[in-house]
Amino acid sequence: MIDQSHLEELKQACGDVSVVTEGGVDLVLIPRLVLPEGCPPRETSALLCTGQHGGYTTRLFLATIIRGKPRHLLATLDTLRTDLS
Repeated sequence: MIDQSHLEELKQACGDVSVVTEGGVDLVLIPRLVLPEGCPPRETSALLCTGQHGGYTTRLFLATIIRGKPRHLLATLDTLRTDLS
C-alpha cells in the first residue's frame, strides 16, 4: 500500500497519477512525466513500481527512450525518489 502523503507529493510533482495493483504489487501510473530540458522527449508516461523489482528497491519504467544528457534525467529522478522517502 502506498502512503497517501507520498501519493499526494507525486501528484504535486507530476499532476494526475493513479495507483494500480498488479500481482499484489502497487504501481503508480504517471501519464505525464515532464523531463528537464536536454532530455528529449520533453515528456513521457511512466510506471513507478514502489516495491522490489529485478533486484532494485523501486523501479521506474518509461514509455519512451530518453535521449540527451543523463545527469538532467537523474536530477528529476532524484526529486521523485526524495518525494517517496
